[in-house]
Amino acid sequence: MQRRFKQTSLPKRNTVSLMDLEPIMSRLSATEAATVGAKMFLLWMVLFAVYNATKVFFRVHGWRHRLAGGVHLLWLFVGAWTANCTSDTPDSRFSIFVYDILLGIFGTAATLTAARDFPHKLVSNAVGQSGTLHKKAIVTQAEMIEHSFYQALNLWQAIYLHALHYFSNSNQQRVTNSVLLFLVTMPWLFRHLLPVHSFSHNWKVYLKQQNRDTNDSMVRNTTETRTAEKGKSKNTATGDLEVFLYRIKKWQYVFYKHVILHGVNISLAVASTSAIQDSAIPYSRSWRIFWVLLNTSYVMEFFLQSMVKARVLSQFTMLRLQRFLMTISSLSALVVLRHVRVWICFSSLILNFVHRHHDLGNTMGISFVASMWNELHG
Repeated sequence: MQRRFKQTSLPKRNTVSLMDLEPIMSRLSATEAATVGAKMFLLWMVLFAVYNATKVFFRVHGWRHRLAGGVHLLWLFVGAWTANCTSDTPDSRFSIFVYDILLGIFGTAATLTAARDFPHKLVSNAVGQSGTLHKKAIVTQAEMIEHSFYQALNLWQAIYLHALHYFSNSNQQRVTNSVLLFLVTMPWLFRHLLPVHSFSHNWKVYLKQQNRDTNDSMVRNTTETRTAEKGKSKNTATGDLEVFLYRIKKWQYVFYKHVILHGVNISLAVASTSAIQDSAIPYSRSWRIFWVLLNTSYVMEFFLQSMVKARVLSQFTMLRLQRFLMTISSLSALVVLRHVRVWICFSSLILNFVHRHHDLGNTMGISFVASMWNELHG
C-alpha cells in the first residue's frame, strides 16, 4: 500500500502571509519596501525551517549539505535584520567585510555540498525543464555545479568592491583599479569548463514540446484525451506561472550580468577616488539589503524546491514565494542604477551578443574606452 505524505506548514497563529505585505510595501520607497520584504521573507523561512527541522535538517543522509544550508539561511537572516546597522566607522566597515566574506563562503559551501551529497547524476528531466521551478523535475548535479560558479562570483565581487575602497588612496589608482578589474573578471575564462543551462533554449524547447503535445491530442480527439485534458486544465494556472517566473529569471540574469556584475565593476573601476569613497557600494543600507536579497535569490530557488520534494511545501506556495522574492529583489536592485554608467551596461550587453564568450576581453575593452573618455572630458 502506497504511503501518503501529509504536507505540513506553520500553525495558523504563527503563519505570516507575505502576500498581505504587498499593499503596505507599495506605499514605501523601493529600499524601504525591499527591507521590509527581506526581513519578513527570511523570518518566515527561518520559522518554517525550524518547524519542519526534523524533516529538513535532522537527517543523516546529506548532513553536510543540511548543516551548510542551515548556517547559510541563518546568516542571510542576520544580514537582513542588521542591514540598518551600518556606519562609516572602520569597525563597521570591517564587520561588513567579514560578513560578506562569510556569506560568500557559506553560499558556495551550501552549493558544493549539495552537489556532493545529492549528486543526482542519473537524473534526466524532461526537455527544457528546470529542477528549480517544475514540480516533477529535480535539480541535477550539472545545475548545482553551474550554480556554484555564480556563488563564487558573488564572493569574488564582494572582495573586489571592498578592495576598491581599501586601495582608493593609492598613488597609482588607475593601474590598481585595472588590475583589480582584471582579477574580478578572470573567472569567466573558465566558465566554458562548467555546465551551461540556457534560459532561452530551455523554454523554447519546452514550449515547442507543449505545443506538439497539444496538437497531437487535438488530432486524436478521443474520449480518453478529453478526460485527460480536463485534468490538465487544473494545472494550467500553475504552469503559466512557471513560464512567467522563468522568463523573469531570464531577464533578471541579463540585468545581473551586465548591470550588477560587469556594469558595477567597470563603472567603479574607472571612477575617481572621491567617487569611490563617496559611493554607497558596498556599505550603505540600500546596498546591504540588495546584497542580502541577491544571495537569498541564489539559494532560495533550490531550497524552496527541496521543500516541495520533501512534501512540506506545496508547489503553488513555492511559486508564490518565488514571485514575492523576485519582486522585492527587483525593488532593491534599483539602488544599483545610481552607481553605474548606463552606456557601459549597454555596451556589455551588446558585446555579449556580437563577441560572445569573451567577458574578460569585453570588460577590459569597455574599461579602456571609459578611461579614455574620462581623460578627454575631464
